[in-house]
Amino acid sequence: MTHKLLIIEDDSSLSQMLTLHFEDQGMEVQVAHDCRTALRQAESLQPDLILLDQQLPDGLGNEQIPRLLAISPASRIIMMTGVHDLELAIQAIQDGAADFIHKPVKTSILQAAVDKALAYTPTAAPTQDQPAQQIRELIGRSDAMLEVSKQIALSAQSKATVLITGESGTGKEIVARLIHQYSGLPGEFVAINCAAIVDTLLESELFGHEKGAFTGATSSKPGRFQQAQDGTLFLDEIGELAPQLQAKLLR
Repeated sequence: MTHKLLIIEDDSSLSQMLTLHFEDQGMEVQVAHDCRTALRQAESLQPDLILLDQQLPDGLGNEQIPRLLAISPASRIIMMTGVHDLELAIQAIQDGAADFIHKPVKTSILQAAVDKALAYTPTAAPTQDQPAQQIRELIGRSDAMLEVSKQIALSAQSKATVLITGESGTGKEIVARLIHQYSGLPGEFVAINCAAIVDTLLESELFGHEKGAFTGATSSKPGRFQQAQDGTLFLDEIGELAPQLQAKLLR
């Protein structure tokens, strides 16, 4: 199967290099140097993949994502930009981009993103009814932080359990809150520090209890799981849980 690729890039040297690289792989490649031409070519070509530059002569690349997907819904879009902007990365992925690559483009990184995008199996797209929100807590402009922002955006579109790792003070709870914020879930964000509560009380905190269940239980209390219904439960330092509680949590 021959894949169709549309490169939207105003840098002639870069677009020529990318064209030669992907034509060598047997792809059918077209190039557009501005937004207007890109939209016209996307409609006629219906590309499998679109490489989209951010800074174009007649507009911004991220603003074209919804328009491109409206006329070519099956296309996978990879953004390319020299701007270090975490908000832009998250917004681009929320708008439908498959990936976000920082310039100068490294062929190996781009190729991995292309392979992943072409191997993608479509599923129902998440709804994004809430307006875009500013990220004011996540600090950093490095490639590594751009990768974190991409993973936040991708995780927010999934209902899967997410494992966040990192040394103390690196902002794991901030990442968890941002995933919840961008998920659009109607429920609350509920956090519990598993290392700060003694084992005898932690089970009650997680699962709740009924009145009279133990000495001092003068009333019923909902657990954190119940409080986080239709929302997000953040289990901080989950590795500190006693093994018997981990088994109950699993079940």
